[in-house]
Order: sequence, then structure tokens, then C-alpha cells
Amino acid sequence: VAAIHDHSDHIRVVGIGEIQAVLNGVEFRTRHNDYNLKMPSTTSGEYNEAEEIVGPDVPPEVLSAGDASAQIDEMIEWFRAFKTQNVSHRNYPLYFKPILCYLE
Repeated sequence: VAAIHDHSDHIRVVGIGEIQAVLNGVEFRTRHNDYNLKMPSTTSGEYNEAEEIVGPDVPPEVLSAGDASAQIDEMIEWFRAFKTQNVSHRNYPLYFKPILCYLE
């Protein structure tokens, strides 16, 4: 999807650009799309009920890295391990859980 973008000023809001898709022979075009990152309710069976996706804990190695600057540097290494899928650099799967999003 083109134009995926950040919304650092909004908690758990994901931004994506325009989408054009053909579903069952019908063409759909959207404009700018921003959506809240939620999952189906785990406590309700009501139609369209959703709840927040709980974020992961901060790795203890980050918290114990020292001052804020050192913690930022350590967190960057965790993101680097995730980006390169390198568990030998940092064991990121304990903290970086995939979320499946799909277009129906």
C-alpha cells in the first residue's frame, strides 16, 4: 500500500494513503485513510465490537541501559534487529508481535 505514514501525535493511529481495489468485480477507490489499531473484542460477541491492541512491554535491556540517550540507542538496536529479522542481534520476537491486517 502506498503512502503509509506515521501519526506520532495520535496513539495507535495508523495512516495509509489512497487504496484502489477490485472486490468481487466492483472497483473501490478511497481517499486518505487513517484508522485506529484495534482488534475484535475478546469479551463481547456484539457485531463490530473492538478493543485496543495492547502494546508490548519495553525490553528490560532498554530500561536498564542508563539515561534516556542510552535507552534510545538501545531501542534503536531492537528496531534494527526487527527490521533485519536478526534474533542474534536482539531477541525481538519476545517483544515485537506481528499484527495481521487485511482488506476484505
